[in-house]
Amino acid sequence: MQTNSHLSMLKTLIVSFIIVTIPMSVGAQSSSEAVINAFRGQWEPVRHGWGFEIPQTGTTFELTIESNQIHAQVRLVPSDDDERDAIDIFLVKPVDLGRGGASLPWKVMDRQLPIARLSKSACSKNLIIFKWYGLRTRDMVHVFPFGFGLQGEYLRSGVPLED
Repeated sequence: MQTNSHLSMLKTLIVSFIIVTIPMSVGAQSSSEAVINAFRGQWEPVRHGWGFEIPQTGTTFELTIESNQIHAQVRLVPSDDDERDAIDIFLVKPVDLGRGGASLPWKVMDRQLPIARLSKSACSKNLIIFKWYGLRTRDMVHVFPFGFGLQGEYLRSGVPLED
């Protein structure tokens, strides 16, 4: 009789744990996805340079860091600091390299620190700020002069600034 009582209590505890923890983990994932989803689409530079597109699914995409020199696979992660509507961009791997990009020490490039950040503009939901941190080695001794042309404001392609 006492075994049935313990078994019943154990079942109640397991069900309570599932009811409490599953919605929290689903909510956290949904929040993370919502932040990234706000940045999906085609983006064109306001002043100069080249645009980029964040695909409608997934958290990785190919980014042209330096035209004809460095095309890399990058990973998107919602910012974990005080900037709520921001995502950090991390290097995954080089995909296509020109002569200048091929000369970089890719095996020792840092992949744990972001190379850039995208943040929403306070002016318009269709305007983002691209802040470039740089490609750097894990020991932080070398920061390479590629990619700084990406820094600036980008407008969602085909959408007026006022929206």
